[in-house]
Amino acid sequence: MNLLDYFIQSQVILLVLYFIYTGFLHKKISYGLSRGYLLMLLPVALLLPLLRITIVADSYQYITSYLPTILVKSQSAVSILESGESWQMMRLYSIGYKLITIAYGTGCFCCFLLFFYRILKAFRLFKNTRNSILDGKKILITPDNHGAFSVFGKIVVGERTMLAAGISQIVRHEELHCSLYHFADIMIICIQRILLWFNPLMLHIERLLREVHEYQVDERIIRSGANPKEYVGLLIDFEMTGGGPVLANRFSYLSLKNRMIMISSVGKMKSNKRILIALPILLLFVYLFCITPMSCVNNDSAPADSVAPIGTALPINTKAAATVEELPFAACQIKPKFKGGDQNEFTRWVFAQIHYPDKAKSTGTQGRVTLQFTVDEKGKVVNPKVLRGVSKELDEEALRVVSASPNWEPGWDEGKPIKVRFIFPVIFQLK
Repeated sequence: MNLLDYFIQSQVILLVLYFIYTGFLHKKISYGLSRGYLLMLLPVALLLPLLRITIVADSYQYITSYLPTILVKSQSAVSILESGESWQMMRLYSIGYKLITIAYGTGCFCCFLLFFYRILKAFRLFKNTRNSILDGKKILITPDNHGAFSVFGKIVVGERTMLAAGISQIVRHEELHCSLYHFADIMIICIQRILLWFNPLMLHIERLLREVHEYQVDERIIRSGANPKEYVGLLIDFEMTGGGPVLANRFSYLSLKNRMIMISSVGKMKSNKRILIALPILLLFVYLFCITPMSCVNNDSAPADSVAPIGTALPINTKAAATVEELPFAACQIKPKFKGGDQNEFTRWVFAQIHYPDKAKSTGTQGRVTLQFTVDEKGKVVNPKVLRGVSKELDEEALRVVSASPNWEPGWDEGKPIKVRFIFPVIFQLK
């Protein structure tokens, strides 16, 4: 799988799972389950496209890899891509890829520096606090008017907030944040945002996670016997209280309206079975992105006229009884490399080696020679053959160049080197 395919697949998975949550699960399943779902969104989106499940079947179709086509002219050899891209376009693509990589790395580095700065800022805040004990709980009192919040498992309360009538309930609220390790969730989601700094969806996921934190704590406080009206009154008193580090859980983080709606719904049953809605979607992604077809028979005996147009599947010869000796290109996890590059590097090498035979020129012979060869476990090019030829001279010239190929870096699958088969079209064209 190339990087672009992986990026597209992971972002599609992330987007779909996000919409499943907001559309079907938000506030309809328990807050603990919501918390786990939101934390697992990105890991699932990043890891699922890397999963490979190989299906073995006697009569399965597989996709054969087609190398870029070489166009050999009688006056000069010109290499073209089957997609119509020129070498100049390939060079621009390579430069663009490098620029995107540099931009992504720069963005990650800048976001990491910001994250590190926020951690230092939180610890610097601790230096300006003094220790205190309230109802047997250790708290830090800050002279700044930060209200109340918890960060890195520590409860911090502003001096003015300490004078509030409901200070015990406020401290209890922040203690629950610490005991539920909500600060660890925030660290995890911040690291995820560093990796996907360019995706605004991660900001929405963080907001949803912080919302779940507050709902989870509010629910536990109400279930522990706190008076809902008094608790709502406390929220009203501290609605405008802000401040505190960005990485903190704050008592007044959510809007009052949302929290009042949540408090009024405490006691109502939530159906955790709704999360099963995501299961068929995950299975669909596994089918689309993870399943790799592989034949359990060898296709070497397929006739030349079975060669399909580029991009179509070749049928397996089900009468041949043999064990798997070669993998289709799409099935191997690590693709073969030629001189450290991709398939186009091999095409460039052939471009420099091939010549238009003089006899074919004199007889006016031209056409498309389709070759097949295999890169074995040692990286050697073996079993080169003509699947569809034009003439003896053109066929032999194409075979000569391919047979003289230097060794490749072999493909790998399931931790071991494997054979990988290629189809290589060469077009000989007179001026």
